[in-house]
Amino acid sequence: MPFLKGQSGNPGGKPSTQRQQLNALLDERFSTTKRRKVIDLLIEDASSDDWERRREARPLLLAYTFGKPTEYKELSGPEGSAIPLEIVRIDYRNGLTETEDGSASDPDASG
Repeated sequence: MPFLKGQSGNPGGKPSTQRQQLNALLDERFSTTKRRKVIDLLIEDASSDDWERRREARPLLLAYTFGKPTEYKELSGPEGSAIPLEIVRIDYRNGLTETEDGSASDPDASG
């Protein structure tokens, strides 16, 4: 399959040196046979009659199989109202602060 114009053939880029070293260490110390055994145990736990084992294993197995679901959080003000927002522009050269309504104040002015 040819590369598409303007699209990288290696979007993830080359792994960092640390990532390469970690992968080499895992390949050396955690063989494919051991990895299969761990996955088999995780599947066994997820299918267990023991509720505690299932409760811990199933979310982990699903997260690695299908990806962790996206979490959405809605932020709101008191009683679900909009969050008040004030835009402040600061002119550092003149020391003036201006709000969105156009009023200006001098934070260094006395009084």
